[in-house]
Amino acid sequence: MNHNEGKGNNNTRNPAIYAGLYAVTAGLWILLSGKMLAYAVSDPTSIAHLELAKGLLFVAATSAGLYLVLRQRPSSPDLNLPNKRPRSPLLIITVLTILIPPAVGYGILRFYSPHLEMKLYVELDAIASLKAGQIDLWREERLRDITSLADSSSLVSSALQLTTESADNDSHRRYIENRLESILHADNYRGAMILDRNGQPLASVGLDIDLPSSTLALIEQASISRGIAGHLTLNDSAGSYQDLVAPLVMPGERAQVEHFLLLRSDPERLLRSLMPIWPGYHASGETQIFRPGRQDALSYPGPGSDISGDSKSAVINGVNPLAGAIDLQRKRHGQLRAKDHRGQDVLASYRALKDSDYAVIAKVDRDESLRPLRVLSAWVGGLLFGGQLVIGIILLILWQQQRRSHQLSLLARSQQHEMELRQQQAVYFEMFEANPHPMWVYDRHSLRFLAVNDAALQQYGYSREQFLGMQISDIRPTEERTKLEDYLATQPSEGIDRAGLWQHQRRDGSLLTAEISGHPLRFQDYDAEMVLAYDVTHREEMAAQLRESQRFAFATIDALALNIAVLDETFHIVATNAAWRDFARANGGDPKTTGSGSDYAAVCRRAAEHGEPQGQLLLEKLLALRDGSIDRFEFEYPCHSPELQRWFIVQGKRFPGDGPLRLVITHETITERKLAELELRQLNRYYAALSNMNASIMRNSESQNILNQACEIAMQHGELELVWVGKLEADGHSISPLASAGPAAGYMDQLLVSADPEHDNGQGPVGKAIRLGHVVVVNDFYHDPSTKPWHEAARRWQLQAALVCPIKCRNGIWGEIAFYSKQRDYFKESLIALLEELTADLAYGLDMRELERTKAESEAQSLLNAQVIESSHEGMYICDADLRITMVNRAFSEITGYSAEELVGERPNELFTGREDTSLGTQMLSLLQNSGRWDGEIWQRRKNGESFPAWLSATRAVNEGEVRYIVIYRDITEQKEYQRRIEHSASHDPLTDLPNRGLVDARIDLSIAEARHSARKVAVIFIDIDRFKVINDSLGHTLGDQLLKAVASRILRVLPDSDLACRVGGDEFMLVLGELANAEQAGRFANTLTRHLARPYHIENHDLLITVSVGIAMYPGDSNDSANLTRRANTAMASAKQLGRNRYQFYSDEMEADQRQQLELEKALRGAVMRGELFLVYQPQCRLEDEKLIGVEALARWQHPDFGLVPPDRFIPLAEASGLIIELGTWILGEACRQAVQWQVAGITDVVISVNVSALQFRQESFVDTVRQTLKASGLAAARLELEITESLLMTGIDQVLLKLEELRALGIKLAIDDFGTGYSNMGYLRQFHAHRLKIDQSFIRTLPEDRDSAAIAQAIVNLGNSLGMQTIAEGIETEAQLTFLKSIDCMEGQGYYFAKPLSPPQLEAWLATHSKH
Repeated sequence: MNHNEGKGNNNTRNPAIYAGLYAVTAGLWILLSGKMLAYAVSDPTSIAHLELAKGLLFVAATSAGLYLVLRQRPSSPDLNLPNKRPRSPLLIITVLTILIPPAVGYGILRFYSPHLEMKLYVELDAIASLKAGQIDLWREERLRDITSLADSSSLVSSALQLTTESADNDSHRRYIENRLESILHADNYRGAMILDRNGQPLASVGLDIDLPSSTLALIEQASISRGIAGHLTLNDSAGSYQDLVAPLVMPGERAQVEHFLLLRSDPERLLRSLMPIWPGYHASGETQIFRPGRQDALSYPGPGSDISGDSKSAVINGVNPLAGAIDLQRKRHGQLRAKDHRGQDVLASYRALKDSDYAVIAKVDRDESLRPLRVLSAWVGGLLFGGQLVIGIILLILWQQQRRSHQLSLLARSQQHEMELRQQQAVYFEMFEANPHPMWVYDRHSLRFLAVNDAALQQYGYSREQFLGMQISDIRPTEERTKLEDYLATQPSEGIDRAGLWQHQRRDGSLLTAEISGHPLRFQDYDAEMVLAYDVTHREEMAAQLRESQRFAFATIDALALNIAVLDETFHIVATNAAWRDFARANGGDPKTTGSGSDYAAVCRRAAEHGEPQGQLLLEKLLALRDGSIDRFEFEYPCHSPELQRWFIVQGKRFPGDGPLRLVITHETITERKLAELELRQLNRYYAALSNMNASIMRNSESQNILNQACEIAMQHGELELVWVGKLEADGHSISPLASAGPAAGYMDQLLVSADPEHDNGQGPVGKAIRLGHVVVVNDFYHDPSTKPWHEAARRWQLQAALVCPIKCRNGIWGEIAFYSKQRDYFKESLIALLEELTADLAYGLDMRELERTKAESEAQSLLNAQVIESSHEGMYICDADLRITMVNRAFSEITGYSAEELVGERPNELFTGREDTSLGTQMLSLLQNSGRWDGEIWQRRKNGESFPAWLSATRAVNEGEVRYIVIYRDITEQKEYQRRIEHSASHDPLTDLPNRGLVDARIDLSIAEARHSARKVAVIFIDIDRFKVINDSLGHTLGDQLLKAVASRILRVLPDSDLACRVGGDEFMLVLGELANAEQAGRFANTLTRHLARPYHIENHDLLITVSVGIAMYPGDSNDSANLTRRANTAMASAKQLGRNRYQFYSDEMEADQRQQLELEKALRGAVMRGELFLVYQPQCRLEDEKLIGVEALARWQHPDFGLVPPDRFIPLAEASGLIIELGTWILGEACRQAVQWQVAGITDVVISVNVSALQFRQESFVDTVRQTLKASGLAAARLELEITESLLMTGIDQVLLKLEELRALGIKLAIDDFGTGYSNMGYLRQFHAHRLKIDQSFIRTLPEDRDSAAIAQAIVNLGNSLGMQTIAEGIETEAQLTFLKSIDCMEGQGYYFAKPLSPPQLEAWLATHSKH
């Protein structure tokens, strides 16, 4: 490498440096000095002379500087001094000397010009305002003149006489003309005129007959407004003038205006005297009057103006940019900088005339205004240049003296430095060549290789000559070259450059991956870059394989169903699989405690602290696994939630390898297996119980022992908390417990149950099981409404599920056996079947004991005491071996009608009626001979020929070889009738005796089948009584039941005999109409039915009026099966209710869509509070007298992301129906109290806040405690809270309601009755209520004051409130008339849109700020 070549090159660059410095300095001088000259001088001739002078000055200064620079170059080659760049101090001094003066001057202009302009704008604004004000004052004087004339009754009277045919017309005209002439002479008016409505002159002074259209337009304007109309005109063809037109009417006259007064004044005299006056002296000062939209203007130069001529004004015609730049519609006054009609740059201020489209402009030339500042900046720049020049010369002389001595010492150091540099370069290039990795140096500008080492030649396959003829892009594949260009554009210019990984291409076309690093350097006078290329091809291939292996491993782990997590040595989670993350999300897990980075051991510790032993066990296993005492562990553990039972198996294992310690934890669900095992064990236990039960029945001869052991066996084998047996007493209602067993046996101490359907204690599972005759299961005891009377006792004994089986003996329902468990959903289908079988065995055992007892007693009575047999109420007879009757008792004779004499010696088969199989006697005899006993039902015939059912029990007895047949005989006609009634009650409603749902479904299917063959239609009609619950709650269930029976009776009277009606339940009925020709026929029937049912009902001294909502679904149009027809008829009925009740609706698909939307809304409402979708708005409540704020009512709103803003009348009923109102109401109460305290603290307002309370929310046992805790948590004083409840709350449970209300009043909370007057009000209860306020429902306010009924109701409510000492507040006030009426009836308070709509907190705060000012 030749190191001497660069020295010559260095010398060649000095001229370029000098030229560049000169170009920059010269350019800045020209630019700055030109700018300063343009600011300082405006005369073009002066500017030309000054430009020549500053050019010569610049040439002289730069020539001197160039001379001094060239002197510094070495003069003697013998000194062998290294070529150096010019001394920077000299260059800096030269540049500063040239540039600073113009820069300072320009800076003065730029800094002070805005201040001077602002001061001038203030002056111009004062001038424009003064002149515009004087013009406005002159116009107001003219307005007063015409006003005084128009108010003159004599002038008006005379003007009115001009249009009448009168001899005095001339005298009136002369009077008017004299009056107008006096005004003209006194105030210098140009003329005046009296005009009629069409603009025809009636009297004129000083004016021509022809008037411009603008003046005629003023007549129309004055006629319409019955006031003065005016117009200012400047620079018109008729000159400048102002026309004022006033209507001439007598005071109090309202007829159409027919006469007008016109006064024309001359503004030119005022303008000529006013406008040229200019305070101060500005040669270019000028005022103008102009009208936007027109380019002409009146100009009035100032006293120092150079406008030629003697005139004090001039008309500017043509283009006037200044006037065009102003928009009076947008801004009536202001300042601007623009070009005027001369093309000069001016500063101007304008102000519009009052009630006019003209404006006054005051302007001066900007060049004249800034001239003093420019002169000042020129002087400052000149003085500064001179001072710098003197100081520079002095410094240059001192510098020359020091330079020579410094140059000699620098030469010696330079020679020493070059020697050291050569040695360092030799070492450096030896390291460069000997490096085993490819290295090269390239030019950063041309990208050409400047040097390469041998390792690069060997790696890339090129020779050194080939390399030095190439660029660095030549060793890149084509696809990498764009990347290279982008990288070089941002390449750092200093420091080590770690460029990262690149693809390079060898000479043979093969690719390698190189890790590139480099740093910039000067090499052979080039800006170069030295590069080290480290071949990492093999490393990257291995890394790619490792990444692919890891990706496959993680994908495999994510595909596993196991929940897998990897822990470090501190038990923090470092990785999880998809199953782990999905399980955490599904169970509400927080990513901070279950995801990567979370402390797994902390979770175990928390579980242990909460009494879960598996948490401590897992923690101990983890510690042992980390310490190495074990290499794996595995155990099962339960993890139950309130809704589900779950089991898992956890496994832990140390991760093999020499890296950092890793522990792999897996959790696998084994819930299905455990549940299957539990169910199997449970079934096995019950099978054992069943076996033990059978053994107990065989062992025990006493029924009580069987019952006791049955309870013990079921309890012990079934993990039950309680088993008890009750016997149905003879009255058919009372149930007496006979046996019980289990830890919860104390539950029986206060247990009162009955089979009476009319009694509350008969509505539970025990009563239902006995009445219905089948098993009744309650798997969620606390949430089943039928178990409500026993909830408190069940919670005390932790009983959550119950199963009751009726014990059916041969004589009917004997009683029941009840099983209780502390596990919810305990009784599964398989278990229910086993318990039913166990109950059947128990019934069989009881039957057996009873039969054995009865048999023994009967046989003893028959054989040992014929008198007892004779007195038995059951028929009995004895036959011999030939089946001939040998003895009968009296009861048998009474049953059959045969006497004993007629029967003895006869065969009993003669009593068979023939309704039974003729082989029955043979079968009976065969069984008697084989088993010794026969029991069964047979039909027999009385002596009179009447057939009847009988139960016959025959026993074959052998005594000392003599065969006897003893027959017990019982007439079961009544039992059969009872059974028929039971079967009837199973398919009919017990209250109305209408068929029930099961029967009607079968009838619908039958009607559809018939209609399908006959091509007719079937209608399913669903009927619901509107507001039936109100009648039930207010008048009692007994009256409600009587009303239901009356409704059923009316339905049957209307319904054709061929059709069917049933009671679905509650207040709902369903009808099936068959053989219909069309849907209109069903509609006519529904219309007739609704009218028939709407007639009054007289029940227990009450006259009741009801309406019904009816839904109709048609076959085949709506569905082809009973289930869908029933459902869709119900949907149509619900639609009828939503449309206002008292109507019928045919089903349509849109109804189901509405119902689905209702369901979606209900689903979305669950969790709306947690998602932050609900918010509160607040409606002000004001005192009517002075409209002062006295309170606010909190109202809920729901903003759903999909449904938008859901109205309260949609989601509040949903919340009521679904029970969500409890959660929603608690949130509203807390949020309202929090907001009230926030307003108090901020000092915004301290009024009472009202919160609506649902009846369902109020009836919660913990309601008062919830209110108390909310007040405590928010810090709100109880006196600042008002709870609004509806009067319907007083309809049921009045004692509990009044007790809670008293507790709330004791806390200091105010109470209000909401929507008063819309329900069944009870004044007796209302007196006990002690409410603070009555709220008049807005339905009564809406039609005030026109509706007399609403007015009377409102008056009555106010009077009632006053008599009870309650304040009354009206809802929904929207008009002034409603407010006035309410004040007149002494209603004190109100709320509604008249005052304010419901507002958000910020809106309410803004309303308060505005309201407080009024």
